[in-house]
Amino acid sequence: MKPSIGYASEIYNIDPLDLISLQDTPAAYARRTDCSDPVVVLIGNRDLNIADTLICGREIISSALEEKQAYIPVRFAFISAISPWNWLPLFIKKLRYKYKFFNTRIYHLEASQIRRLKIERGIRTKENAYAITNKRWAISEPERVEKYNNLVNSLRQGFNDEYPISIMLCRRMGYKDCVDNGHHRLGICIEEGIERISTNFIAAGCLPHWLQKFILKFQRRQN
Repeated sequence: MKPSIGYASEIYNIDPLDLISLQDTPAAYARRTDCSDPVVVLIGNRDLNIADTLICGREIISSALEEKQAYIPVRFAFISAISPWNWLPLFIKKLRYKYKFFNTRIYHLEASQIRRLKIERGIRTKENAYAITNKRWAISEPERVEKYNNLVNSLRQGFNDEYPISIMLCRRMGYKDCVDNGHHRLGICIEEGIERISTNFIAAGCLPHWLQKFILKFQRRQN
């Protein structure tokens, strides 16, 4: 069975310097992908040592570097780890996370774009940071405030690329991207005006591309 290819629900504005060194995607996969977007990156798999590759858009990336553009729009794609007929893990977190994998690189973008895309699962602020309702993991109010302030002070020294914000492609019901990890850091960066951050990507599976596009189009019309 041919592997299913999934696509990010969003376009991300990425630093072209992060893209220029990508190798071309093998033709066996590239010819099967949707290249309706000018620049498309196929993420790899860190555990399998499969590198991120560029499906299309090399000339656009080169031109952006010549023109010293800070960011260019990119669609990310992935090879689904979940069989096309097996939809159940798309809707159940515990099942989905058995399949999830990380890509092999980090990419730089602006924190404010993530907020504009509305892909956070919850906005973290000074008032609600680390306010965990589960008694097993809950911490005291002084500990909560101290932990948040320590994170603020750390980020004021600069965003650390060793700890990127993680975005899971098609996390919500197999069609919508969501921030998977880093909500507190993202919230602080936005509040503190720290725009340039790094991200990596996680994936597992997805709905068929035609169905994903239909749902997204319907939702955007409703909004």
